[in-house]
Amino acid sequence: MAKRPGGWDVSRYIASAEQAGKWALKREADRVLEASRNLVPLNKDPDMEWHKGTLQRSGETIVAEDAMSVTIKYSVLESRNDFYDYALIQHENTEYSHETGQPFYLKETVDDMEADVVSRIGAAIADSLRRTR
Repeated sequence: MAKRPGGWDVSRYIASAEQAGKWALKREADRVLEASRNLVPLNKDPDMEWHKGTLQRSGETIVAEDAMSVTIKYSVLESRNDFYDYALIQHENTEYSHETGQPFYLKETVDDMEADVVSRIGAAIADSLRRTR
């Protein structure tokens, strides 16, 4: 540990833990996004062939400016008569029947992976602290 007169210099440890946490958060958000893509409904309507996979491809992770939080989202805006969020409707509507995919494709993935994600982020931070001198 870095020692300075009168006490321990913890600033290096704090900086290391913060950097490791930010990196791990982004990595884990990308993992959740990739896993959720397997549950995203695919439009199989032959009249909408042009649309097939659009929702699945729209997924993205957005890191906040301070890199301390991340958003995972799917976003497809449709405009036939009015704009509406196709991704939100597909996610929330439990009455739709899909050959491939399901409702709550992102929520269920987050719920299923949460404990492992938290564990891996914690492990990354602990590892960075062990390596800090």
